[in-house]
Amino acid sequence: MKKFLTVYLSLVFLLSSAFMVSAADTNIPSSSGSASFDVGGKYVSGTNTDTYSVDIIWGSMTFEYHSADKVWDPSTHRFVESNAARWTPITEDANAITVTNHSSKPITASFSYTPSASYPNINATFDNNTLNLAAPAEGSAQNTAPTGTSKITLSGALSSTATQNVTFGSVTVTISSSSSSNANNSSGGTVDTSTPVGYLNLFDKNNSSYDINEQYNIYQQSSSIYKVEFQGTADAALGAEASMDTLICINQTYYYIYEAGTPFLFSPNSTVKLSTEKYPDFEESSYNKITAVEAGKSYIMTIDLTDPNNMTATLTEVS
Repeated sequence: MKKFLTVYLSLVFLLSSAFMVSAADTNIPSSSGSASFDVGGKYVSGTNTDTYSVDIIWGSMTFEYHSADKVWDPSTHRFVESNAARWTPITEDANAITVTNHSSKPITASFSYTPSASYPNINATFDNNTLNLAAPAEGSAQNTAPTGTSKITLSGALSSTATQNVTFGSVTVTISSSSSSNANNSSGGTVDTSTPVGYLNLFDKNNSSYDINEQYNIYQQSSSIYKVEFQGTADAALGAEASMDTLICINQTYYYIYEAGTPFLFSPNSTVKLSTEKYPDFEESSYNKITAVEAGKSYIMTIDLTDPNNMTATLTEVS
């Protein structure tokens, strides 16, 4: 009990001392032992810890080497080649490698082949040497995560003595962080238009809830121009036209539809401004987030990030 009391008293003394110092400039009437003080503070953002998680699925990686087909030529009395020698996967997609990104950041998957010492003449090439995969949308379903596939093609001749399966090489898949993957390239470098660099998320508002999440891949067209194609869908309760909350993510940067003033409806064949801030003027009314689409119709959204002070998105109806 003594120890407890000592601690308690020490705290009282410290608090009293702090009060005396803080109140040095405060005039406390002799008839009152209390004073009031302003209490302030500021908001400090928490930190997000990134996690990398990637699924890699590959086929059997088993092939058959077909020697050249020959057909009898009656004019020469010889067999002549009709089809060249060739490699074929033993089953459809046996030569496919599929990578899915469940990470909080974009990733790059790179593929390489190393022939074995016993078969140095057999080589492999990939239809995609690298896959740049954006990060999935926060809260999105597992089956909507960005996915890419690379297929192997073999070259070189296999001896006729190899009538049983043999191992003549190995494939290595290297996963690396790709936060700048397909970023704006002002130096005029080649732009990969076939690999997603982000996504467009549309949330269907139904009875004040956003219970339908539609995600579409965004592809880079040039150094600062991006494009996404999608088809309008609508819940039966909403009728033919749906109002969709819009979220654009390109190379892990988020963009929001923005027009100063009252809420704005983003309709087909119109252009809106984009901002990297959800509420640029700290007012929800200036965040114009609604995209109007009609069920069954197709649309293209073109995103222009050329001028950081005038970023825009244009919605075009194509059918």
